[in-house]
Amino acid sequence: ETWGLTGSFGQFLHLAIMLCMLGLVCFGVDRLTRKIYVVLIKRIVKRTENPYDDILMEKGVFQRIAHLIPAVIAYYMLPSIIDGVYFVPIVDVDPAKVVLNPLVVFSQRAVLAYMIFVGASILIKVLSALNEIFTQLDVSGRIPIKGYIQVLQFLVILIASIWILSIIFHFQLKGFFAGLGAFMAVVVLVFKDTILGLVASIQLSVNQIVRIGDWIT
Repeated sequence: ETWGLTGSFGQFLHLAIMLCMLGLVCFGVDRLTRKIYVVLIKRIVKRTENPYDDILMEKGVFQRIAHLIPAVIAYYMLPSIIDGVYFVPIVDVDPAKVVLNPLVVFSQRAVLAYMIFVGASILIKVLSALNEIFTQLDVSGRIPIKGYIQVLQFLVILIASIWILSIIFHFQLKGFFAGLGAFMAVVVLVFKDTILGLVASIQLSVNQIVRIGDWIT
């Protein structure tokens, strides 16, 4: 004599158990990654004489990379888990198409949005590290790049936010950027003098037309 659950309820219970197991696996991988990968990177960084990797470690670049590993596992394992669930159709309605397919799409979109968020945070930290590395160079006194780094960080945040919203709300980026282009054309016309001043400041910094101590008449 055997005991068990059959039918749709049993399949839903099986799915819930598998999803919980996947969550536990991702949580365990995240913890192991932090303890093994991050600790190993710290040891390697301490042994090297290059000071730049120390700055990357202080900014948390390697720590954030570790968060991508469980997210990648979840992204590729979700379809395999849900494909293993089978329902008996009732009244010509397939529950797999009604419930599971949207669940797979939503779960993968959520995980993908999380990976984009982590990737954007990594790029922001890398740019901060580059700024700190540049300040240690002799040329940093003549060519400050902090403002440009902040502009790049803002662009990273803007692009990542638009990308995440396009994934969550499922809209095409092509049409969005077409409308954004028209909006930016209006902005350029309104803030023309401000943009020209910004371009002029970049040319002054890069070409070193004016230096500290020069007389301007």
